[in-house]
Amino acid sequence: MVARGPQTSTGIVLDVDPALLRSYLDEDLGDPWLDVTTDPVFSEQTGAAAVVTREPCVVSGIEEALVLFQLVGAEATALVRDGDEVPAGARLVDVQGPVRALLRGERTVLNVMARMSGVATLTRRVQTELAKVQPTVKVAATRKTTPGFRLCEKRAVWHGGGDPHRFGLWDQALIKDNHRSAGGDLAETIRRIRAAHPDVPLEVEVETEEEAAIAAREGVAMILVDNQGPATVGRFAEIVHAIAPEVRIEASGGITPENAADYAPYADRVSLGALTRWARSVDIGLDWVD
Repeated sequence: MVARGPQTSTGIVLDVDPALLRSYLDEDLGDPWLDVTTDPVFSEQTGAAAVVTREPCVVSGIEEALVLFQLVGAEATALVRDGDEVPAGARLVDVQGPVRALLRGERTVLNVMARMSGVATLTRRVQTELAKVQPTVKVAATRKTTPGFRLCEKRAVWHGGGDPHRFGLWDQALIKDNHRSAGGDLAETIRRIRAAHPDVPLEVEVETEEEAAIAAREGVAMILVDNQGPATVGRFAEIVHAIAPEVRIEASGGITPENAADYAPYADRVSLGALTRWARSVDIGLDWVD
């Protein structure tokens, strides 16, 4: 049974999507499904295999693997949970069924799990470093995701202990530099968005102390300090909290896994696109079981 999914910071539930996973299989198998190598060779044969990681990692994609194997007609059993830290050689999923089914699902399962586990592993590393400085600070993802794979990458961030952040343009308002550059007074822009979508969380990206003060006076939920060093983020935070102590601070822009912890004393959330753009896929394979 697939567990209820995690939530973004805006309350969007990140459930596994069988239809999306089916589309990944369609990409590999065509329409109708066809494996021109496997299908002529195997008919009624059955077999068993195990999904194994070749390196230490934080596991993500277990629930996706169970659904993918089910979709191709195999029976899979999870041996670990999403978010578990495992050593090299750990057996993650056992699967059995028609040989055709196992081979049809193999590459898609491994691609999804390898990518998701890479994102989760990097997220856990960064979150651990932040927590050493300030336990309440969260590392957050961005919208810099792989097209068609955002749901899986956001779930992987959560499995790694991070904040998936907003899911898209529709569940949180975020006034960025290009909104300001395209024209419009910042205070008026805030008011217009709030009037149109009063129940949607509103965040404002700022680059100057004046912009930070304006956003604070307008009572936004969070202010994103963009492309500034840690000390400057701290100064912006002081200005904002002197006006509105309840406003939260997010640091973003130019932040890497190596320097993210430098921002932890000054921000409530540290976001970086590296979680989904720089993560290296984990080496995960499918081993046949005698």
